[in-house]
Amino acid sequence: MADQHRADVMGCSGNPCVKTPNLDSLAQSGMRFDSAFSPMPLCVPARSMLLTGRYGHKTGVNRNPDYLPEHFIRFPQFLNEKGFYTEAIGKMHFRPARNHNGFQRMQLMEEIAEYRQDDEYMKFLNENGFGDIYAPHGLRSENYLKPQKSQVPEEFHGTTWVADRTIEFLKKNKNRKFFCWSSFIEPHPPFQLPEEYLNMYSPDDVPSPAKGKDEPDSIYMGGINATHRQFAENLPEEEVQLMRAQYYACVSHLDYHIGRILDSLDELGLGENTIVIYLSDHGEYLGDHGLWGKGACFYDSALKIPFIIRWPGKTVPGTVSGQYVSLLDFFPTLMGMIGYEGDKSEYPGMNLAEHIKNSDSSIERDFIFGELYENQYMALCPDWKYNYYVSGAFEELYDRKNDPGEINNLAGIAKYANIKQHLRETLLDWLGKEKISAALEGNSFKQKVMPQRSTTRMVQPPIWQNNEIKRDNNRAC
Repeated sequence: MADQHRADVMGCSGNPCVKTPNLDSLAQSGMRFDSAFSPMPLCVPARSMLLTGRYGHKTGVNRNPDYLPEHFIRFPQFLNEKGFYTEAIGKMHFRPARNHNGFQRMQLMEEIAEYRQDDEYMKFLNENGFGDIYAPHGLRSENYLKPQKSQVPEEFHGTTWVADRTIEFLKKNKNRKFFCWSSFIEPHPPFQLPEEYLNMYSPDDVPSPAKGKDEPDSIYMGGINATHRQFAENLPEEEVQLMRAQYYACVSHLDYHIGRILDSLDELGLGENTIVIYLSDHGEYLGDHGLWGKGACFYDSALKIPFIIRWPGKTVPGTVSGQYVSLLDFFPTLMGMIGYEGDKSEYPGMNLAEHIKNSDSSIERDFIFGELYENQYMALCPDWKYNYYVSGAFEELYDRKNDPGEINNLAGIAKYANIKQHLRETLLDWLGKEKISAALEGNSFKQKVMPQRSTTRMVQPPIWQNNEIKRDNNRAC
């Protein structure tokens, strides 16, 4: 699992610039879903959705600080019951951090580890003489989106560490049934890389951001992304391209280490009896519509994710599925793969196992629905996307076939009024069935006055000014 890997930055998805030979090879040996979406494109909500197979309005996880209640069953618990040994390696973004969520073992590498003893990667750095490095995953605040050289050599980089621990896991557990969740921070910012990757791509070679003539001010209201935007607003085009080039290099760096894991599977004789799944929690705006990060709204840059499955003996190698699938489908599909028969009515996602085995079988799905921050809601179908913002009562309608960059908002054009009304009613119907009161006022959408956009620049003080952290030698930084 990657963090913030947008679907179109892979060679196998048609990007002629980026070098991802190992992900391309994985796609060639399995099935790649060309239209996979994260219905809650924000880290913790997306991961809670993956764990439980449920929307955030069911679990209460709508924002990154939210805690996932204990009474919801996590998929590792089903795997444990079926005799699989389960382990999580890397960035989990669980709340609280050390909650195992059903995994029998965890080796953590979080973006921001508060205490060293809670984070195996931070302990690893400390044991190898790098314990005094502040922000080994990159400097944040004003530097958050700017290209950075890694403060540790390649052999101690976080991506290397996750791959190394995964390979060790495979060697140790090759003779038993296992499930390993290897979760990388890359290509999530800060974009910090070993020296040999810093100039891998020329800013002139990577595509420019997609942006309409008059982007609506409502896209600032998404939440944390508004802060990210303050550090990248009104940048010269060459600086934007430099940041995009560094993101591409992060993807290629990640791809190299994914290749190491795949090679290890083959060397250990596990390649032919191990299911491999690659996905991301959400994408990255990367300057599209003037946005960076994720979670501001439902544009495809953050909504669409890579989703590749290699199921030896089941998938036809090199298959590309155009079926619309969701991160919610992961849970029931995994259960279908291991033959677990549970109460399917509890989960809104679909079991894709049969489609993976027979790509000619269609998936009976009319819409994918999305929610963010109890403020933004989406209804998505192959031809159209409708978004509603509670703050400002703002609507968006995009023609997915003829405007894939989502440049022209058609919501206010009379010619498309019937289409908009159909999608609006479809979304309202779903919200009503799901009893999402945060979005509804009677039988219609709730409306709130949009707050004024803050122009305050948020600057994190240098760590040496924080006396509490300076005193505590167990702090991760």
